[in-house]
Amino acid sequence: MKWIVVNTKSNCEVKACSNLMRQGFKVFFPKIENTVIKFKKIYKTLKPLFPGYIFVLLEDNENWTKINYTYGVFKILRFSEKIYYLPAEVMKIIEKNCNENGIFEKKNIIQKGEKITFIKNNFFSIDAVFDEYIDQKRAFIFIEFLKHKVKAKVKMSDIQIQN
Repeated sequence: MKWIVVNTKSNCEVKACSNLMRQGFKVFFPKIENTVIKFKKIYKTLKPLFPGYIFVLLEDNENWTKINYTYGVFKILRFSEKIYYLPAEVMKIIEKNCNENGIFEKKNIIQKGEKITFIKNNFFSIDAVFDEYIDQKRAFIFIEFLKHKVKAKVKMSDIQIQN
């Protein structure tokens, strides 16, 4: 049994997965949680970890030609006219970092309530408390201002952990 990489048509990963599973193939489609801000509200959505690609487990003597003709599939990943089989170690690492629903679990460096320093343009620095991640580039922090805690949205590049 070997894993292959299947290139899907644009935004057809879910359709390709369901059609391949209906044909009896084992399919792995890793996703990552994405945070979107619309109309000043925060929504969490799922997006593909590898957009346009899914993984299919092939038995040793299984006919793979029907994969190419599956609705939602563009082609099987090949190198010099030979199917590229993904190394088992790579798939183990990807599967290990995903939960049972196939959602990639991000390892957050800064924990909620941890003391940080907010630095802006190397001139302005202030002590703060980390609240939560918005996405990979932004976070909410609490800044103490006039004896009140103010929640602020900042870039992750402007945050440093206090020692």
